[in-house]
Amino acid sequence: MPIALSCDACGRSIADSALLRFEDKTFHYICFRCKVCQRSLAGVGAKLGFGALYCPNHVPKPGTAPEGSSRSRSTSFRKSASYDAAPRPGTAPSVEFGLTITSASNRGLPRIVKQPSAEVDIMLLPPKESSRVPPLIKGDSVRNRQFLVVPPPVAWHDITPRTLNGQAPVKLSGVLRLQSPRVVSAALANADNVEYAHFVERFPDYLDTAVLDEVRDKDYRRLDKYHHTYLDYTGGALYPASLITAYNDFLQEGVYGNPHSANPTSATSTRYINECRAQIFKQFNADESVYDLAWTPNASGALKLVGESYPFDSNCWLLISADDHNSVNGVREFAKHKGCRAEYLPLTTWDLRISDESVREVLRRKPVEARGLFMYPAQSNYSGVQHPLYWVDWAHEYGWDVFVDTAAFAPSNEIDLSVFQPDFMCISFYKIFGFPTGVGCLLGKREKLDMLSRPWFGGGTVRLVTVAPSNLTLYENTAGRFEDGTVNYLGIPAVLLGMRFIDALGMDVIHKRVYCLFQWLLESLLALRHARTNRKLVVVKGPQDMTSRGANMALYFYGADGQHIPCKLIERMANFENISLRAGCMCNPGAAIMGEGLGEAFHGCLAGMSSLSIGGALSCAGSEHVGAVRISCGLATNFKDVQRFLRFAEVFLDEARVARAIEQYETGFIPPPGIC
Repeated sequence: MPIALSCDACGRSIADSALLRFEDKTFHYICFRCKVCQRSLAGVGAKLGFGALYCPNHVPKPGTAPEGSSRSRSTSFRKSASYDAAPRPGTAPSVEFGLTITSASNRGLPRIVKQPSAEVDIMLLPPKESSRVPPLIKGDSVRNRQFLVVPPPVAWHDITPRTLNGQAPVKLSGVLRLQSPRVVSAALANADNVEYAHFVERFPDYLDTAVLDEVRDKDYRRLDKYHHTYLDYTGGALYPASLITAYNDFLQEGVYGNPHSANPTSATSTRYINECRAQIFKQFNADESVYDLAWTPNASGALKLVGESYPFDSNCWLLISADDHNSVNGVREFAKHKGCRAEYLPLTTWDLRISDESVREVLRRKPVEARGLFMYPAQSNYSGVQHPLYWVDWAHEYGWDVFVDTAAFAPSNEIDLSVFQPDFMCISFYKIFGFPTGVGCLLGKREKLDMLSRPWFGGGTVRLVTVAPSNLTLYENTAGRFEDGTVNYLGIPAVLLGMRFIDALGMDVIHKRVYCLFQWLLESLLALRHARTNRKLVVVKGPQDMTSRGANMALYFYGADGQHIPCKLIERMANFENISLRAGCMCNPGAAIMGEGLGEAFHGCLAGMSSLSIGGALSCAGSEHVGAVRISCGLATNFKDVQRFLRFAEVFLDEARVARAIEQYETGFIPPPGIC
């Protein structure tokens, strides 16, 4: 096992095989960057100064404060609180203390008494900015969290810190957190936004995710630069700029070769592949003695691997959730060709869920001696429904193997494979951190992977093969036999950087942010009604609150008299506003048809048609349109994004504009920008 060390930049553990050494310190590769410009320092002449790393262009001169440090802002404050202590990346430095907090009376600042175990957020602001802080934050209290705005210079003579280590202090009686300038900037940016003040009052936990405002400012500033609102995270996450910078440095500073060899470049590639594998096991808390990992192009590639290799036969059952992506639906074709019985688990509730009773009923129907494979998504890519993970244990009780599709679930939810133990699980990494595309993985229990039988072999999957047809020995007891040809050895290190990026932020922080934003947006959309008829503008297909749901939802828009507004029209008009969303069935026909309320009528029409046609089936079933508008949030989403979509949706309350837009849409005229 690798030796567990600690990164001197972020304070997190780091395997010996994944560390970068500099002088007498150790760093994660992604943490080895200049404090000022954030450029990777690999091969550019790093310098240590004031306990931080700097590139040659930003090394502090002797006798001066480092650029960006607080010494130039408040020397007296640094004597007490050490504002420059190296924190975990993206978080504010912290100081533990146990005394009453007061301010020097001669400074004219308010006297504040620190209660035991209470938490106070201190914002260091220039005097001219202190009056612009939202009233909710300035001197107010939100659920026992008190906010104080302090214009420098400040002398906190009565604070006696018990530790000045900003990396991992031991909790005593409270934490004094110093907000970074970027977090302060985010607060100032919303200073005049009354709706934001109400939002924070409704969801005070959102303030705990301020690190993501810093990430938005640094890694996703292109969104604000080009005034783009991105709400298609279920389709694909956006890559952080720092990941691309680190990856570019990685490529330029190294030499990497095909891992199917033993030369130095091959050994380097193999080392990074193994480091990435270890990081994935760490992220999902997977026991390497229980699970193994095979690299695939994406989640669909992992599904295809199991589908083509699973021992389907006439004494086998395949059970698929009706709320599944087409890549899961496609597995039924492998089963069908081998004579296996394939069955769908129908959606049974109005909010597009599957009842526990129906799951139990179907699972227990399989004969004990028969083999069975149960496939379902942890989160619907259509409605956002999060199906229970305890179904895995239920299925195991009845002798089923279980494949859980976590492609939509993994980007904003923690996965713990020591608790939730499916036999197979698939991941698309671009859905978590945006880059690289074309790299995914299949995580499977070793005993279940061993029972799979590949229908062919390719380079890298065989131990021995000759041109004599009978001479073939495949690799055994290793996931490598599922990796056809050469794995993406230049793309996998980018996955390693991306996983470290997510690990540094914390999936719990990402989850908390998207939960707060999505709950507010969901409530706000459901409250929109037409003034003349009081009809709802938006109907959400799926859960009406955040109970067991993720941060994506399917919307149908309706006019004042109940007429359906086509999803493609909504998408087109969103395009003109530079809002990226998704419209259609989202490759999930089961949920889409049930969301439309067609169900058996639609399938009955298909069965009676000699030539399959979606338009003909819809007409037969009594519907003119199928497809929803899907919006989804991710780690880079902020309040202004969801607020902007709400403003866009409110446009459809204008009956005259909607009527004109529908007429132009139906006649093929493309509405010009600003028509809404």
